Amino acid sequence: MDEFCLVSDGTLPLVNSATTSVTDQISSLGNNLLSATILDTRSNPLRLSELSALLEDPQIELVAPFGQLSATAKSGSESQTATVYGTSASYQQIQGLELESGRFLKTTDLDNSTYIAVLNQNAASELFGSSAEAIGKTLTLNGRSFLVVGVLAKDDSVMSSMMGDSLEVYIPYTVLSAMTFPAILSATGSVWSAWAALIVATALAWFGKSLLQVSVCACMVVFLLELFL
Repeated sequence: MDEFCLVSDGTLPLVNSATTSVTDQISSLGNNLLSATILDTRSNPLRLSELSALLEDPQIELVAPFGQLSATAKSGSESQTATVYGTSASYQQIQGLELESGRFLKTTDLDNSTYIAVLNQNAASELFGSSAEAIGKTLTLNGRSFLVVGVLAKDDSVMSSMMGDSLEVYIPYTVLSAMTFPAILSATGSVWSAWAALIVATALAWFGKSLLQVSVCACMVVFLLELFL
């Protein structure tokens, strides 16, 4: 599944915000902020071109893709688990993210699949000691090197307080997409069970099975194989 969020002028009917690949749900997060969860299918995956097409509607001001995964973030001898968000330049304005230093993602970063990263305060402090030390430095996410180009200002919102001291890293959506496939193969106890589950899931999806059926069968394959491996 993938997600995207958009900002409208407040008069946009929900049905007009859907593309052909929006098959799950659209929920309101504010007077003019919508978030949609897209269930990818074999015939209608989420494409960035579809999101760009949404901007042709005069009632939509901004749109941004959004995906995430958990990754091991390393800088020198420091190693932490971080939540990695893949998105675009518009996400900063949509969510009202403020920078303490550096910059946020740019459109060219997505176009070129540039390996750059923007950190929240917790990630900068845990991995580099401070936000000032983070800019221009390199960290790795699941073994891939990223240049830190920005650090977000401290977030004092209620939502941030509820999430605690989580480490957050923002990277171009296109780069996150490229990281997702190898992440699947390292998410289980054995690479063989991961490959087997991937093959089963792909076959079931090809024959039009539901997301629930695909997920349950893939999990069962991993569980059964790892009993013997």
